Amino acid sequence: MEYQEFQERLCNPGGFCPEDLLKLLQRCTQECRSCALGAAGSPAVVGLGPASARLMIVGGHSTAEDVSSGRPLSGPAGEILEEAFQGAGIGAPDVYLTNAVKHASPGSVAGGRALNVGVGSANIGPGNACRHWLRAETDVVKPEIVLCMGEVAAECVLGRAVDLPRQRGAIFHPGFVPSVMVTLDAAEIAGMAAGPQRDRAIRDLIIELYEAVDVLGAFDPFRGREALAQL
Repeated sequence: MEYQEFQERLCNPGGFCPEDLLKLLQRCTQECRSCALGAAGSPAVVGLGPASARLMIVGGHSTAEDVSSGRPLSGPAGEILEEAFQGAGIGAPDVYLTNAVKHASPGSVAGGRALNVGVGSANIGPGNACRHWLRAETDVVKPEIVLCMGEVAAECVLGRAVDLPRQRGAIFHPGFVPSVMVTLDAAEIAGMAAGPQRDRAIRDLIIELYEAVDVLGAFDPFRGREALAQL
């Protein structure tokens, strides 16, 4: 099913519930051949989480670890994110995880520079090709807050460049979702050498997650506040 066909289904869901639409969207993403990576048969890593999630976390490029595990934000980045979830008191049912670029590329770099997400061309890039599927994910899940991890994720969600780390923690209101917050790529934090800088980056991520979901009530506030008191 092409993107336009999926959009028509989304506008007229018939007997499809949100979870059914999400499964259909994930199949469409896996079958997409709009970019060179997809056309070459590179596996697509689809999102993970319930259609009812109020928080969506968007990583940048899918990685080899993501392809191997079949889930986004895996490997060292996933370990950092899990540590931050525990610190902020966030449970898996509260979150939908996905990547901006669904296909893994040998040239993908954690926290890599932003992609061109303007009007596509005959040689459309992965950022352009995946962006409409990412927007479809927000249309189905309808998160109240989207947390973009890294410049690639931020540009694909917002359609504009974001200057990280200078704009880390900035909140945008693009219209198609109530709020978008930007932060560092979890893989970038995972790649830091052990020491004060890495500890501070993890602490800041916990605080950002806590602030992002504080208004949602989608977490255990006592556990989160207790963790914050230890920072």
